[in-house]
Amino acid sequence: MIARCFAAGLVAGLLAGSAFAEEPKGPVHITSRGASVDAGEEREDHAEAVSDAREGLADAKQGLKDAEQGLEDMSRDLAAMEAGDFSHTMTIEDDKVVKCGDPAKYPGCTPYTDAEKAEMVASMRRDLENGRVDLENAKRDLAAAEGSLAELEGR
Repeated sequence: MIARCFAAGLVAGLLAGSAFAEEPKGPVHITSRGASVDAGEEREDHAEAVSDAREGLADAKQGLKDAEQGLEDMSRDLAAMEAGDFSHTMTIEDDKVVKCGDPAKYPGCTPYTDAEKAEMVASMRRDLENGRVDLENAKRDLAAAEGSLAELEGR
C-alpha cells in the first residue's frame, strides 16, 4: 500500500510538472489517509467475513436438521423392513417397477427374494450407521466453526 501511494504521488508529481528534488514551499502536511483507508478496508473485509461465516453456519445448521430428519426416516424404514414390511420398497428400471415388496400394490412386479430382502436390511443398517457417524462429525465441525465465528466476532 505504501509503494502504491508513493507511486501514485510520483505519477501525480510528474504530471503536475513538479520536480521531487525541489524544496517544499510552505507548510508540509503528512496525513495518515492511507492507513485509514487500509483500516477501513480491513473493517469491511472483517464484517464481510463475519457475515459470510454466519450465513455458512445457518446453512450448516439447516443441513444438520435435514440430515437428522433423514436419519429418523431411514430408521423408521429400517424398523419396518426388519419387521418384514417391504410394502414401500421397489426397484424401478426405465420408469417401470420391476421388483417390489408388495406385488398387490405394484401389479406385474417380481417380489423380492428373501436373500434380496436380507441384503436390503443389511445395507440399510450400514447406511444408517455411517449416516450417524457422519452426523456426529458434522456436529463437531459445526461446534468448531461456531467457536471460530465467536473469535472472529470478538476481534
